[in-house]
Amino acid sequence: MSSLTDTALTTKKFLLGAAIFTIGAIILWTVFGLGRQLYRAINPPPPPAFEVKFGKIAPIQFSVSEEATTSAAFTYQLDTVDGKTPNLGDRAKVFPIVRPLPSLLAVERASEKLNRTGFKNPPTAINDRIYLYTDPEDNKRTIKYDVVSNQFNLSYNFVGDAEFLQKGQNFSTEEATRIARSLLSSLQVFEKDLEKGEIKTSLYKIEGDKISPALSLSEADFIRVNFYREQLDEKIPLISDSFDKAPVSILVSSLSNLKKQIVQVDYNYLLIDRDTGSTYPIKTSTKAYQELEQGFGFVINKSRLGGVTIRNITLGYLDPRILQDYIQPVYVFEGDNNFLAVVPAVDGMWIKSDNSQ
Repeated sequence: MSSLTDTALTTKKFLLGAAIFTIGAIILWTVFGLGRQLYRAINPPPPPAFEVKFGKIAPIQFSVSEEATTSAAFTYQLDTVDGKTPNLGDRAKVFPIVRPLPSLLAVERASEKLNRTGFKNPPTAINDRIYLYTDPEDNKRTIKYDVVSNQFNLSYNFVGDAEFLQKGQNFSTEEATRIARSLLSSLQVFEKDLEKGEIKTSLYKIEGDKISPALSLSEADFIRVNFYREQLDEKIPLISDSFDKAPVSILVSSLSNLKKQIVQVDYNYLLIDRDTGSTYPIKTSTKAYQELEQGFGFVINKSRLGGVTIRNITLGYLDPRILQDYIQPVYVFEGDNNFLAVVPAVDGMWIKSDNSQ
């Protein structure tokens, strides 16, 4: 009987000891875990090193147009939500642009492509890379083709042509988009990231020898179809260097005449190598704002001259029209009356100077 009692006491002591040990171990593990989290909060691990795989890179080349201007033309006032410039991190990726391989057959290949749309005559050389094609059946219809970048601009001179003042029966943004997509496909230039990207349309009307925005489809003579490529980064959007026009855009009329349906094509597509981006240090938004004030920014939409109130600052990737080696991040400054300007974001120590090779 006593042996049974001793066994029971021993078992109880063992279980009690095991419970105390287990509870103690849990408490110690919890304390250790909290201590480790506290240490990491106070002493965070250093961020990974910048990759900078391409070394120093050339400055961004901005497009030059009548609307373009430097930020020096304005004075600025900062009025964000908290009255400060935001912390947008210390790095962003730079992506290489794939340059087309030079070819002695470049002009011949361009001619074969454009022959499908009625440009059957040999081109006239404007310079060593730009060639002018004229439609033999209608000399108002021309294309300037860059045989180095494979970019081109088609235009139809509608001035004085009364037919353009007539409205077609099926004039709609859906039909204009269908016509624009069909043209890109027929020329075999509807690239995958354009197919996957966003398409936006805008309305225009004829005013003398120019076009201006139209308020409704009933007064519109043309619909511009803008093709924006698929985004590079979920957090950093691609932006065009033209406020209301994508690098690839097509102006469509309502006419049934096939050669007059396409009034203008701006095909300024550049192939981006999305798989080999490399992280680079970026300047602070405060530094970028100072550079905006100092005139080192590029104004995309000036809306008006004079003072500008900056309401929002973000990061973006500028989708360039000019052939260059990389697509780079920029700080985007938004203000009243649709003011929009950008400042290159990559830290200046990683940008080549004018004298660099």
